[in-house]
Amino acid sequence: MQPQRPHLQLTSKKLAKVAGIEDEVKDVKDFLGRNCKDSLLIFDSVDNPDIDLRNYIPSCSHGNVIITSRLAETKHVASSNCHIDLNDLEKEDAIELLLQHAHEEKSADTNKLASGLLIHLGIML
Repeated sequence: MQPQRPHLQLTSKKLAKVAGIEDEVKDVKDFLGRNCKDSLLIFDSVDNPDIDLRNYIPSCSHGNVIITSRLAETKHVASSNCHIDLNDLEKEDAIELLLQHAHEEKSADTNKLASGLLIHLGIML
């Protein structure tokens, strides 16, 4: 089992510092829910079943969240129609999926950005 909670708390502290707010997880969650209209939160490799991501995700109708996990129970965080069970994807399929869910048109620029993001996240080599 991977110890992810300390990393989530450290990331929350860094976000708090940048935003100039208290560094409690709840304060950061509330700030993101009130102020970040076009946000993208990425929780990569969430493979610790003891972590409740709902403590970190704002309750709002704006912004996007991507969670990657090998644990089937992680999908309980998403609405029933907002999760996708995936096997390994080909490069083009991964790019297309990311752009579709980011509501971005496919172009040379967006393909390059999506490819870079997927490489950075270790999803695509």
